[in-house]
Amino acid sequence: MAMFGWVMDKVVTQCKTGKPAFISKHEFDSALSALQRAYNQNASIPALSDPIDESVASGVVMNPNPDTYIRQLELIELDFTDKCRAASDFLRTKEETARRAEKGLFIPNSMSDYMDRLKRSWNNARTRARFSAGTDIEKGTLLLAETSDAALTMKLQDTDVPSFFGTGSLHALANAPKEKPEIGWHPQYETLLKGGNKNG
Repeated sequence: MAMFGWVMDKVVTQCKTGKPAFISKHEFDSALSALQRAYNQNASIPALSDPIDESVASGVVMNPNPDTYIRQLELIELDFTDKCRAASDFLRTKEETARRAEKGLFIPNSMSDYMDRLKRSWNNARTRARFSAGTDIEKGTLLLAETSDAALTMKLQDTDVPSFFGTGSLHALANAPKEKPEIGWHPQYETLLKGGNKNG
């Protein structure tokens, strides 16, 4: 059933963009192999990527024109060490995702499902943070902490992922689209990223 759904999604997407409904043998075989591996494995896949050098992470944080996810952390006044950890998680998750995709370790739609569950977790935590006491900065810090905690135990393809992967994926969601990221930490993050003023 999973492969049937994958084929249907590919066909619908291609038809919507005016392309012929065509799936190459290589693409189909890669998706099928990933699905078979997912059903056969019961433990987590060890990290395929290498740790990010501290100098690289600190360089990202000190960049005068930082990525949006770093700007989001600045809005809630996160300290330098925590921002460096976020940069490390973001960069390593990007590399990890690329390596796993290259090896065909993702079953069809697994990453989009994983990211959707992260967004739902964020939305639930945002509702709780909204009704908590404190300033907007404190509410944003609480939202980041709660969502990051939930991400640590969230499984991908019913298996555990390395500890950096969940938080790195959250920062990826907080990074794009640049003008209006899918998630954010400060209650007014959309306005503030456009150059508005803090009210709390």
